[in-house]
Amino acid sequence: MNKEAPFREKAVSHRQRIHKKQDSKEQQADFNEPEKVVAGRSRTSIQREKRQKNKRKSEYPVIRLLAAFFITLPIVTLSVYYFFLPGASSNSETASDFETVGFSGNNGTTEANAIVDDEDNEEEKKAKEQAEKEKAQKEQEQKEKEQKEQEQKEKELKEKEQKEKEQKAKEEAKKLEEEKKKQAAAEKEQREKEEREKQKQQEQQQQESKEKVIYHTVKQEETMYRIAMTYYQSQNGIEKIKRANNLQSNEIHVGQVLTIPLD
Repeated sequence: MNKEAPFREKAVSHRQRIHKKQDSKEQQADFNEPEKVVAGRSRTSIQREKRQKNKRKSEYPVIRLLAAFFITLPIVTLSVYYFFLPGASSNSETASDFETVGFSGNNGTTEANAIVDDEDNEEEKKAKEQAEKEKAQKEQEQKEKEQKEQEQKEKELKEKEQKEKEQKAKEEAKKLEEEKKKQAAAEKEQREKEEREKQKQQEQQQQESKEKVIYHTVKQEETMYRIAMTYYQSQNGIEKIKRANNLQSNEIHVGQVLTIPLD
């Protein structure tokens, strides 16, 4: 309540100035006008008595202000108490509409009470606005927190999906690599098998060819023509004999061993 002191001092000084001006005006009027007698008393004495009464009324404004303060203090306390209770948003409007109590005997006291009530109302209004701001701020913070949590969850979900995709791609690549290796191994095995079969066939052919070859020792008076006719019954046998023995001509000599391939 220290905020009320400047207003009270200002109100008291203002009243004092007003009284001084009134006294100076009345004194000037007393000098300018002749004194009148009313019911055995002069006009000057009547006005002096009125001023003294007004002074007596304004001698104790502090007491009246204190009385007004102690009257309004419980009301303000209850208002603040109910304002900060749970559900204060619904009770604050009712608490703010309390009835102002004052004295009608003095204008200064009424003005002081009005100032106190205005200040209390202003403080309650500010407190209410502050509470609403804090509530809105908390709601905003809660909303931002929930939004951040939602974004974090979405981010984690995306990362999880990305990891699953990468893991799946790795597994597929590994599976494909294994299939390629298996296929390469199967092809290699097939080639080796074919080569073995081919080699086997060649060996078999060689074996068969070895079995169909005879060796002829040239005797006296034998010629290449006679040997060819003996084994092939045709002159075409001459070329076969020459090819099998790597001969360049038809000349042969006695005792020479010739290889005779048979079809």
